[in-house]
Amino acid sequence: MKKFFIFVLSLLISVHLFADDFFPSFKNKTDAGNNFSISYSSAGKSPYLKVLYKGLSDNTEILAAKAGNGKMELIVRYRQLHETMEHPANFADYYLISIEKNGSASSKKIEGSPVFKDFYFFPATVNDNKVNFRDGPNTKAKVAGQYQKDTNVDFMGKVDNFMKIGKDPDFWYCFNFNGTEKWIFGRWITFSNSFILNKELFTTPQIFKTEEVVKVTSSGKIKNLPFENTTESVNRISSYKSGNSELQIIFDSDEYDYSAKIIKNNKIISSIEKIQKPVYSPNTKCLYYIKGGYSPTLHAVNIETGEAVSLVDKTEKYPQSEVYLEYECDYVLLLKENKLCYFRTVYGYDDEAGHPALDIIDLTTLKHTLIDFRCLRDQYSYDYPLTTFCMADENTVFTGLYNYYEDKTMIIVAYDISNVEPVWIGSLEYKGGYKDYYMLYNLGNKVILDNNYFGTFDNSFILTLENNKFTAVPFKGGQVSNTFSYDNVEYLATVYAEKEYASSYTITIYELATGVEVVKKTFKPKNYLWGIRSIGVQNGKLLVEDIISK
Repeated sequence: MKKFFIFVLSLLISVHLFADDFFPSFKNKTDAGNNFSISYSSAGKSPYLKVLYKGLSDNTEILAAKAGNGKMELIVRYRQLHETMEHPANFADYYLISIEKNGSASSKKIEGSPVFKDFYFFPATVNDNKVNFRDGPNTKAKVAGQYQKDTNVDFMGKVDNFMKIGKDPDFWYCFNFNGTEKWIFGRWITFSNSFILNKELFTTPQIFKTEEVVKVTSSGKIKNLPFENTTESVNRISSYKSGNSELQIIFDSDEYDYSAKIIKNNKIISSIEKIQKPVYSPNTKCLYYIKGGYSPTLHAVNIETGEAVSLVDKTEKYPQSEVYLEYECDYVLLLKENKLCYFRTVYGYDDEAGHPALDIIDLTTLKHTLIDFRCLRDQYSYDYPLTTFCMADENTVFTGLYNYYEDKTMIIVAYDISNVEPVWIGSLEYKGGYKDYYMLYNLGNKVILDNNYFGTFDNSFILTLENNKFTAVPFKGGQVSNTFSYDNVEYLATVYAEKEYASSYTITIYELATGVEVVKKTFKPKNYLWGIRSIGVQNGKLLVEDIISK
C-alpha cells in the first residue's frame, strides 16, 4: 500500500513538473505536419495552447488531451467547413497530435474511431438550433430532447457509428445528460481550438455534473408566504406549468443572466443558456427569447415538447430562415394579447442608417405586421436612441428616448399605431441617476415610467393618454425591482425608501395583469441599503435579496 501511495504521488508530481516546466520552453509556433501548427501563448496569467490548420483556426477543434512521459497528446478534429470537389461541407477527419518536451510536434491521421482512454475530455457547444439528442448513436434511436444554439454539453470521451446524415459525415458523440449517456451527431457540436494550460488540468479528476430538477413549491396564496431578507446570492426561478410539462426561467443574480429549463415528467428535456428578454405565453405554450450578441435573433420553444418553434412569416415573398434583430433595437419583448411585439431597425434605399419599426407577430398565424416609425428617425437622430417602449393598449405605444443634450430629461413619445403618428411628444424631468435607466412597464391598464436606478425611489410616473390628452402622475409605489411568476401568475415588485441608505424600506408586490396590490411589507435591511437585486419566491418564501454597502 505504501509503495502504491509513493507511486501515485510521484506520478502526480511528475505531471505537475511536466505542466510547470514544459510550457515555458515551448516555441511560439511549431509545425506539426499535415498542415497543422501548434501555437503557445504565455500572455497574461493564463497561458494557452492553440491548434491551427494552414494558419486558420475556424476548422480545427481539440476534443481531448493528456500529458505524461515527457510529451503531450491531443485528439483533434479537422472539419472542412465548405464543400469542395473532393469532400462535402463539414467533412471530418481526426488526428493525433504529439508535442514533445523540447517543443517539437508531429501528427498522424486516426484511422477508424478515436480512442480516448486516459485523456481529459473538453466540453463542446451546440452550434445550431433545433438539435435533437438521442438515447443511442443513430437516427432511429428515441429523441430524448432538443438543444438550442450555444448550449454547453459535457463530452464523455466516446464516439460511435460513423455515418452520413444528409451530406454530413461524422461520428455520434456521447455526452453527459444529468448523469446519463445521450448521443448527439458530431455535425451539430463544436469544440474550441485552444485550451488554458493549467497545471491541475491533467491531475484533477473529471466530474460530470448531474443537473437536478429544482422543486418550485406552490403552497398557498402569495400573500400568505413568509418573507425572508437576505444578502446571499440567490437565483430567482419563475415557473410555468402546462400539463405534465414545466418551464423554469432562471435568473442568475451573480451573472445577471437568464437561462431556461424545460421539464417533462420530472426530467429535464431541454436546456437553453444565456438568453435575453425571456417571456412566456400560456396561450401558445411557448417561451420566447432573444439569443446572440451584436446580431441577435428571436427564438421560440414549445414547453410541452422542448422543441424549437419557427417565428418566420412564410407568407413573405422572400422569407428569412430566422428572425433577425438589430442590436440597436434589441430592448424589449412584449406580449400583448396573442401578439409578440419588438422594435427593430429597417433600411430603405435612401436610408443608410436605418430607422426603427415596430414588428408585431400574430402568434397564431405567424403573420408579421411591420409598423414603420420613420417619423421617429426623422424627428430625432440616432443621438436620441430608443431605450424602452410599452403598449398602453392595442393602438397606443409609448416610447422613451435617451436625451443626451439635456441634463435631467427624457423624451417621451406616444403614438397611435393605426396611423403611425405621434399624438403626444414631451419630456419628463428626473432626479438623479441616469436617463437610460428609465424603463416602461405595463401594470394592469396602467403604464409606469420608472427610473430604475439604485437610490432613486420617488421619481416614477404613471402615464395615461385619453382623448389625446397626456398625464404623468407620480407613482407612489417606489422603484420597480423586477417581475417574477408564482403558480402561473405574473407579479411586479417595487421598493420604496425615504432616501438612499435608509433604515427601513417597503416592498410592494402587484399582480401584473390586474394591477392589484397583493403584498406590502416593511423591512429593516441587514446593513445600510444600497438597492434590491431581486425579489421572488424560493422554497416557499418570498425572498428579498439586498445589495448592501459592506
